[in-house]
Amino acid sequence: MTDLRRLADRLTVVTPVMVKTSAGPVLVQARPLLEELQEEVRPSGERSAGSSRSVGSGAPVALAVLDMLCRIEEDTARLYWLARSYRGAPPRRPGIGGYTLIERVRFVADHAEAAGIEDEATRAYSEWVAGIERLFDPPKVVPLRGIACPACGEATTPTFDDAGELVDVPALSVTLAETPRGRCGECGAVWSGPEVADLAEQVGATPTALHLFGA
Repeated sequence: MTDLRRLADRLTVVTPVMVKTSAGPVLVQARPLLEELQEEVRPSGERSAGSSRSVGSGAPVALAVLDMLCRIEEDTARLYWLARSYRGAPPRRPGIGGYTLIERVRFVADHAEAAGIEDEATRAYSEWVAGIERLFDPPKVVPLRGIACPACGEATTPTFDDAGELVDVPALSVTLAETPRGRCGECGAVWSGPEVADLAEQVGATPTALHLFGA
C-alpha cells in the first residue's frame, strides 16, 4: 500500500492504530479522522451530543476545528479538480464521484498517480492527518518550575492568567510529543528533538526526566 492510500484510509475509513497506554501499546480500531472532525462542526456551531471525544473547551478550540475542516475542504476541491482533469479520468457518479468530502479524498487517492499529483496529495494528506491528531490529542506541555534558562538565566516570565491578572510562570517548558521541544518564554530560546536532552542535562534534570525528554 502506498503512503497516499494509507493516509487516505486513516482519513476516511476505520483503521487499526497503535496507541500508548499505561499498560503498554494497544492496537485499537480508530474511527476515520475526517468523520471525527466533521462531527465537531455542526450548523448551530455545537458539537454532536453523541460524540464522546473532546478537544477541549472554549471558542479558540472550536475555531481551530472549523479552520482545519475549511482548509481541508478547500485543498481537497483543488486536488479533486486536478484528479478529474487528466485524460481518461472516470466519470463522476454516486459513491466514487466526489459528492462528499470523503468521496473526494478517496477519489484523489485512487487517481493521483495517473493525474501526476501523487507527491502533492501525499504531502497534503500527511499534514491533515497530523493536524487532526494534534487537535484531538494535543501534546503535553510540562513547565520546568524553579529552573533557570541556560540561555538567559531567567527562571520565570510574566504572563496574564485567565482572570487577566499578570502573574509569573516558569520560563522554561518542554512539549512532550513525537519530536520533543523545549522553549523559554522569557528570551524565546528553542530546543528541538535531540537538543531537548541537552537542555535537560544543562538544567540538572533527573534520570526519569531525561528519559521523558528522549535522552
